Amino acid sequence: MDTMSTIEYYMGLAYRINLEPIPEEDGGGWLATIPELKGCMSDGETPEEAIKNLQDAKFEWLMEAIERGITISLPCKSDDEEYSGKFTLRLPKSMHKQLAQEAKEEGVSLNQYILHLISYNKGQRNVINELMKEIKSYNKFTDEKISQMFSKYVEVHKDYLEIAIQQKDNWNDIDMPKLTLRGGNKRW
Repeated sequence: MDTMSTIEYYMGLAYRINLEPIPEEDGGGWLATIPELKGCMSDGETPEEAIKNLQDAKFEWLMEAIERGITISLPCKSDDEEYSGKFTLRLPKSMHKQLAQEAKEEGVSLNQYILHLISYNKGQRNVINELMKEIKSYNKFTDEKISQMFSKYVEVHKDYLEIAIQQKDNWNDIDMPKLTLRGGNKRW
């Protein structure tokens, strides 16, 4: 196949196009890219103009790739074609036996049982990720912010603190109000 026939072939393929706005501070407009053709991009004032300009960029990109002997990727399949909801899983016989026995004990098929285990694990990971985000939000308190909060706490609860100082031998008997930091309870 000659160069022009090869270019015509690739130009006729339905490549996925990503379109995104360009921030005003960068000049505005729209950026169009073809993810399978790394570096193939163009822009325009409107989405339509960016896509039209991308066709010219695609032609030039293909020309350069052919001249340099670069392998040209084919368009990716759509998500519906790639993921049917089925896949083959190879595992040790002992694990297969154990899972089958557990599924039987639960009164469900092996497929249903494995789907349950995967779903449960995924849910646990989501919960852990949310907890980690919450923990990280506590770390956002700066020393200055904590100092300000502590000062306010001392000012508001100075009567309790005076009693505590007077009865310093009985710290555990004093019911001090709790200082709350974004939903977490901390006693100072």
